[in-house]
Amino acid sequence: MPASESGNNSSGEPYAPIAIPADIEVRTNASIDQLIYTNLDLRNVRSKVALGNQIALLEEFKADGLGGKLNMSGSYNAQDIAKPGFNFKYDLQQLDFKQVFEKFNTMRKLAPIGSYLQGRFSTSMVMDGLLSSDMSPIPSSLDAAGFLETFNSTLKGFKPLEGLAEKLNIAELKTMNLKNSKNWFEIKQGVVELKEFDHNYKDIALKIGGKHSLDMDMDYQVRAKIPRKYLDKTGITASANTGMKWLESEAAKKGLNVGLGEFINLAIGMSGTMSTPKYSLRVLGTEGESGTSMGDQLKDQASNIGQQAKDSLERLAKKKVDEIKDQAQKEVEKRIDTLKGQAQAKLDSAIAKAKEEAAKKIGDEATKKIEEIGGDKAKQEADKIKEKLKKWNPLGKKE
Repeated sequence: MPASESGNNSSGEPYAPIAIPADIEVRTNASIDQLIYTNLDLRNVRSKVALGNQIALLEEFKADGLGGKLNMSGSYNAQDIAKPGFNFKYDLQQLDFKQVFEKFNTMRKLAPIGSYLQGRFSTSMVMDGLLSSDMSPIPSSLDAAGFLETFNSTLKGFKPLEGLAEKLNIAELKTMNLKNSKNWFEIKQGVVELKEFDHNYKDIALKIGGKHSLDMDMDYQVRAKIPRKYLDKTGITASANTGMKWLESEAAKKGLNVGLGEFINLAIGMSGTMSTPKYSLRVLGTEGESGTSMGDQLKDQASNIGQQAKDSLERLAKKKVDEIKDQAQKEVEKRIDTLKGQAQAKLDSAIAKAKEEAAKKIGDEATKKIEEIGGDKAKQEADKIKEKLKKWNPLGKKE
């Protein structure tokens, strides 16, 4: 330890990797009422540390701080002092978002959204990587996986969400309550992936998933089921490419009528960066008592065209223009057959999709905690993460 009156690193010099001599073996048990480390004030600390083979093994670390309780274990490997490694498992309960993201640069980089959250969260995760010369994690080396749960948390001032609210002109989306949300995440070589999860807010059903890099580039997908009342009352037809006229134009390309239905389904892509987000919107369809399905609309369209063709033929028949009548009849039948084929194909696709969604819903309801997050794919991804948590081995020893 450097000689100083306080024992702290008060010289202003940056932190550097700590060497562990190769020829010592030490085990310590600590009980500390108050521990101040850099800008952290921790209470009721209990820990067990073992040193050996140039590795510091934190067998146990428990403390009160950051608004909640901390429980972690792991290792610091100084065998390559130029790039020491770390491997930790965290179990953090009811921590305060504001305190955590004010004090930890790494957390702000991994989850920038956390800086805009007010409330509490719990997380269980494993993380490993390399440390730079100032003992901060090297982003590209980070690998992690875990589970995060929020409690009565509010998201406010987050630019990607505010931009989306402005694009749709739905003020209700600018501030979002994340009460009891459950999220599986994974970090691979510095890229953070949020597994798809469902969230409902003010009658707006959302399915969210995607990834972002530690330099804040993002690629997120949001499926939104938006009640018509939010779109109608805001008068968003005045906004270019975001109003009902635009939605109707996009829907018409798919044979849909957004003038009907209580809900409008949108697929929203969010790219760019956290500070300068970009959006793409696609109309998926409508739902509700006053709406009609895609298959019904196509069948109605074919029926209407068929009726129009029949009326035209009757007028032609009255004029006794047999040659034109025969030619028109062939064209009409050809057109009707084409439309029927298109309608049937899209109807079959819609039915297959409905069956698939129904099966998925039944499967979701039949499973336990993890299936609440959504679907077989989410379950498979979550199982992988749970396996990582289960098999975590900081020293890499064989079982």
